[in-house]
Amino acid sequence: MKLQQAETERIAKQRAIEEEQRQREEQRASRKREQEKTQIKQYQSTLQSCHRDNLEQVRRLEEAAKIEKTKLAAHNVERVGFRQEILLQKAIEARELKELALKEAKEKEKRLDLLRQQVQVETTFDPERVVQATIVRI
Repeated sequence: MKLQQAETERIAKQRAIEEEQRQREEQRASRKREQEKTQIKQYQSTLQSCHRDNLEQVRRLEEAAKIEKTKLAAHNVERVGFRQEILLQKAIEARELKELALKEAKEKEKRLDLLRQQVQVETTFDPERVVQATIVRI
């Protein structure tokens, strides 16, 4: 009986030790799960922070691109206006050159008419002269 009682005590101690080991293992596993949960939460928090940072960067880049497009559009408008002014000036100059050429041609024609009038030979019908000798001797 004593032997049986000693065996029972030994088995009870063995079970108590096994129970303690099991509880320690459960506690370790529980701490490990808690650590993993904490790490996961930190990782998720870091990911969310990075995602927010990335979104903010994308937003800033989009704003910068929009501003750059606006500047480029304003520059293009200025450039187009400048080119239109140049084309208009060229058209005005071409028209003025044509008008000047026409005016000079008219003036030239007037001067030629005046010269023609000055040099114009007036001929009247003179029958005596027609019959007269062309060489006159003195």
